[in-house]
Amino acid sequence: MRAVEIRTGSFHSVLKKEEIYLHTYQDSKEARRAIFKYTEGWYNRKRIHISIGYLTPQQKEDEELKKQCNLSTFFVQSIDIDPTFQGRCVNGKKSKGSRPSSNSTVIGSS
Repeated sequence: MRAVEIRTGSFHSVLKKEEIYLHTYQDSKEARRAIFKYTEGWYNRKRIHISIGYLTPQQKEDEELKKQCNLSTFFVQSIDIDPTFQGRCVNGKKSKGSRPSSNSTVIGSS
């Protein structure tokens, strides 16, 4: 729990230094828009973070998704592999395939 509080505090500190203290907002709506634009347009997409290996959060998320899609999940129904399972990755994202039946057993997952 403490680590989350530290990261959140660090984010707020950076947000104040890099966005809030540098601008004057006409109203709360304008401030919300600017903070959203900063967070989604800069902080998560372009600003590198030391704590995740000098990557942007978006790059780290994409990297983790790619790893997840490269790993296989096997489902077993009784002794045979369930032939109806069609989970696969499409454009770097897991697609929704047929799910194993309720009496299937997961023997490996990612």
